[in-house]
Amino acid sequence: MSNQSNVHGIIMVQPENKQPSLEARDRASAIALLEIAEMRGCPQRVCTSEQTKQRIQPLLLQRYQLQRDYDQAVLICTEPPEGGEGRWATSQDKPALQAYQAYLIERGTGRLEHPGDDWIQQRRIAVLEREGQIVAVVRQGATIDCAIVVAPFTFPQFRRQELARRLLAFFTTEQLQDYSAVKLWVDRDNAPALALYRSLGFHEIGSCYTGYFRNH
Repeated sequence: MSNQSNVHGIIMVQPENKQPSLEARDRASAIALLEIAEMRGCPQRVCTSEQTKQRIQPLLLQRYQLQRDYDQAVLICTEPPEGGEGRWATSQDKPALQAYQAYLIERGTGRLEHPGDDWIQQRRIAVLEREGQIVAVVRQGATIDCAIVVAPFTFPQFRRQELARRLLAFFTTEQLQDYSAVKLWVDRDNAPALALYRSLGFHEIGSCYTGYFRNH
């Protein structure tokens, strides 16, 4: 939304989607953007900055039931880290990728879609393998100038062996060949993950909020 060529806010949402991302310069604009999102019903997931969160969260809590929410740090990396190990997924990895997606859905952080040939052909998913078994997975998202780390995951029986670090170092190095930076979001109370990302050269550039809601 804008006034006299000055942008006061922006909302991003896909068609038939109830998961808006929004940002506004002031309270009135934030409320107006929330009302636009509500035209499709209860916004199931809302992503915004900490500042805009303060402006719209009271309304969200009045109108909907909060399922869970997260205050997150936004981190970025511009230099390839050392110690990378991994490869891009192939069609032979589909059973492991489906197990990965099922686990994310169980945790409430995945969607009902299975990794398909497009993920593999576009090099959007990287894996780390040990003795013929996939032990860690990470997906790629992207904006115009940044690659995005999406849903890094190590299968439970292989955790605490620095496997996630090896795969993320590989992934970040690969992405920096095509993008100027790699970006990710991490919960502020997840100290082990913050330490891991900082060891890879990521540093904080901001904060954001994600809230999941449903009708009362």
